[in-house]
Amino acid sequence: MGCFNAPFLAAAFVALSCGSTFAADVLPPAPVLGKAIGPSAKISDWYLRGDAGRGLATKPEASLGTLPAGVKSDWSKPGESAFYGVGLGYRLNDFVRLDVSAEHRLPAKYEARTSHSCAPVACVDSYSARAQSGVFLANAYFEAITWMSMTPFIGVGLGAATNQTSHVRDVGNAETASGAGASRWSLAWAAMAGVAYEAVPGVHVELGYRYLDRGRSSLGAISCTSNCAGAVQRFSTISHDVRMGVRFAFQQGSSVR
Repeated sequence: MGCFNAPFLAAAFVALSCGSTFAADVLPPAPVLGKAIGPSAKISDWYLRGDAGRGLATKPEASLGTLPAGVKSDWSKPGESAFYGVGLGYRLNDFVRLDVSAEHRLPAKYEARTSHSCAPVACVDSYSARAQSGVFLANAYFEAITWMSMTPFIGVGLGAATNQTSHVRDVGNAETASGAGASRWSLAWAAMAGVAYEAVPGVHVELGYRYLDRGRSSLGAISCTSNCAGAVQRFSTISHDVRMGVRFAFQQGSSVR
């Protein structure tokens, strides 16, 4: 009996050892707290970033600013806008990084309509323009864990935007008018979330969502004489952005110029 048990126990021990090794190879590694940049000591805390994406504009405020007496706003609709940007950042620790970014939002179509009493029926004015923005933000991000080279993050940004309009046109029942557009600075802020994937040490690919408020835009003065004289069209510029970016960390010993 003893001769039978000894080989049996030895075989069972070997099988359990192999099974444990196989399970360790199959199961993914546990999440790591922090360590979003990676283990290499040659990677600097400074990084460059580039982003591109597309924003879906939200419906602006019902009020379009200063309108002549008797004229009411029916609706206004800013179009979707593609954008691209660059930034320079610094990692404070395993959990927090900061960067500054500059972004250009490509021209998008803007449309609006107003109406006023006009015998025998109501008359309407249809507005169209091109709207674009430059956005400058200081951003802060928080990253808690890294799992299988993926690091979720949340962030906030605060800064300013320059909102520009051009190719303004007002088509009414009795008159067609145009305007040169206008440019104005506004407070801008953002809230964002996403995930970063470390493709190679120090290089991260990001996919994220951002809520961006760029303040208000203005169409400026419109050269018209009847029923729209003195109208100043203003609209909010808020968008839901989907963006993809790449972060490149500097190597230790290199200088930032």
